[in-house]
Order: sequence, then structure tokens, then C-alpha cells
Amino acid sequence: QVLRERLDSWLQTRPSANDLVERGILGRRQRFVLASATLERSLTSRLRAEEAERSKIPAGNFVYTEKMHDLLSIMDCKVSQEEVMAAGKASACKAELEFPAPDVLEARLQEVAQKRSILERQIATAEDAWAAAAEDCRRASCSRNLPDAALNAGFILQDLDAHRESTETSLAEWFKELDALQRLLARKHCLARVVAMVEKTDAVREAVFAWGSANALPLSMLEELPELCAGLPPNSRAVGVKRLQFVVGPVRIALERELQQKLRETHRWPHDSAAAATMDLQVGPAEKQVIPLCADLQRVQSAALQVGELSPPTPTIAAKGNDEGVGVQEEAPWAAQALAWPLVERFRHHFWRLESELCRMDKPEWAFRYLVDLTSNHSEALQKWEFAAHAAGLESIGSS
Repeated sequence: QVLRERLDSWLQTRPSANDLVERGILGRRQRFVLASATLERSLTSRLRAEEAERSKIPAGNFVYTEKMHDLLSIMDCKVSQEEVMAAGKASACKAELEFPAPDVLEARLQEVAQKRSILERQIATAEDAWAAAAEDCRRASCSRNLPDAALNAGFILQDLDAHRESTETSLAEWFKELDALQRLLARKHCLARVVAMVEKTDAVREAVFAWGSANALPLSMLEELPELCAGLPPNSRAVGVKRLQFVVGPVRIALERELQQKLRETHRWPHDSAAAATMDLQVGPAEKQVIPLCADLQRVQSAALQVGELSPPTPTIAAKGNDEGVGVQEEAPWAAQALAWPLVERFRHHFWRLESELCRMDKPEWAFRYLVDLTSNHSEALQKWEFAAHAAGLESIGSS
């Protein structure tokens, strides 16, 4: 919008050729010539100054005697004649001044010489850089890029003048039409996402209510819906979240029912030690289907969590006895809840009924021991079923 406003204002007050020259768009060749001459004079004066510096007489290497050092040190101290006549006081003044020794002077001279050589190299590098910059400026001024740019700018101005004379309008109307087209395209894209959201949720709902088996559920389509819902406008997103929440619940119930049915068909969940001794130890088809059903439940729970992130947060009133630092406990995995339900019912049957002989408050270790044995027995069964399910999956992949 800012660019269009500036373009319209510029078209109304188009600069003249003199203004373009002042702004540096036209007439750059003369400026480059002046800059090249100024740069050449600067480099020439710098070179002459360096030659004059090199032609100076270098410092000598004469070494003064110790007596001359004493006299010079006494002169620097500005001592009186009485102190000069005293040899002891003169030597004390010499020690106080700490006149540098010849080897120290030589070291300092060498250091200064090294710094001088470094500066000379830096000056030489700067000269090369200046020479390269001058050559680049000369080539740029001699090339056709700048004249061509100025010529193209002139052609654009001519086209704009011709458009204004023929239509008697500016380009602002064209920009308005482009904005309207862009809004229409965005609305079309949004409507397409809404239609896709409605069609896919209807397909999932029909598949759930026409329940046949877990294989008939379009779980991959259900996993695509949260991402599709996230791209909708706020109002449509709220409606899409409600549709997803309406679909996720029946999908979870259907999967949990089929999982419970398969667990009953195994006759091993809950574990019965007396019946397990007479049963075949091989893993049957029902056991192989337990793990895929658990995986499907987790896929549905992942989609439900994504839907929960899209829904607006609802304010809740915390209990008075709760601490402020305690966070909300996350829900356990749905597959774990479905697997634990028969085991919890068995535990309640043994230890929660008053008529049961195991329901004794003086023997809590019985319940703890039962839970430990229950966990160990069923964890081994789950590991076997998981291995069998992976093997069956690899065989199906190899056969396909």
C-alpha cells in the first residue's frame, strides 16, 4: 500500500532531467571523471610524501661513553653545582634516572624498525586497494549499465505517460483490482479447506457408525483433519474442532470394544495360572491383533491431543486445598487404560468385596503381592504378543 501511494505521488510530480542529474541517476560520467582525477592527485601526493620520508637521513648508531652518560643525566636532572661536585650524589642521580643501556636502545630501535616495515606494507596494500578501486570506477563509468538504466527509466516514464493520457487514470485502480482478486483467491482457498474438512469428517463419521472392523476405519484421514482444521479461519476452526471432537469419541469407543473382544478371545488376559498350564503356548491370531489395536488407539489419542490444542482454553476454578504450583495431571495412554481395565476388575473382585476372603485390612501385603505378580505375568505376555505382531507385519510386507 505504501509503495502504491508513493508511486502515485511520484507520477503526479515527476522529476525533471535536472532533478535526475542532482539525484545521481543521470550525468554520472562527468562525476566519475572528476572522482578519478581527484583520486589520482591524492595517490600522487601520498607517493611523493613517502619518497620524501625515505630520503631523510637515518639515525646514527654512535654509542656514548659512560662519562658522557653521566654528564647528560646530570643535565636532565637539573641539579645544582654543589651536587655536581659531589660524586656520590651524582651517581645516585644517575641510578634514579635509570638511563637505558645500549643493548636496550638497540632493542627499541629494532622494534621501531619492525613497526615501520609493518606500516610500509600496510601502506602498500592500501595503495593497491586504491588502485583497484580506481580501475573499478573507471570500468563502471565506461560500461553500458548506467546509461542503459537511465534509458530504461526514461522508457518507463514514457509508458506511464502514455497510459495516463490514454486512460486518464493512474495505476491505483489496477492495484485495487489486484487486491480484490487476491482476496477472492484467499476466500476460495478457505472455502476449499472448509469443504474438505466437512467431507472428511462425514466420511470418518459414516465409517464409525457403519462399524465392521478396525481395518475399515479411515485413521489416516482422521490424522489429517487436525492439520486441516488449523488452517481454517477462527470461526470455521471452532466448528471444525467440534466436529472432530464429535468423531473422536465414537472412534475411541469402537476401538476399545474390539480390543476388549480380542482380549477375551485370547483367554489369557487376565492371566490364569491354572488355565495357562493346559493351554497352548503359541500365539494365536487374537493375540497378534491386540498390539495393532493398541497402536490404533494411540493414533486416535494423538489426533485428540492435537484437537485439544486447537480448541480455546476453558477457565477452570481450582480447588481451595490445591497448591498453585501443582499442574494438571496428563491423561494416561488410552491403550494402557483399555489393557488395564480387565486387570482392575479382577483386582476389585478379589480385594474390594466384603464377602471375599482376600479383603482383609490386616493383610495389605496380599494385595501388593498380587499386583506385583499380575504386572510381571502380563508384561511377559505383552512382550510375546508384540514380537508376534512385528513378525506378522514383516511377513505381510514381504509377501506384498
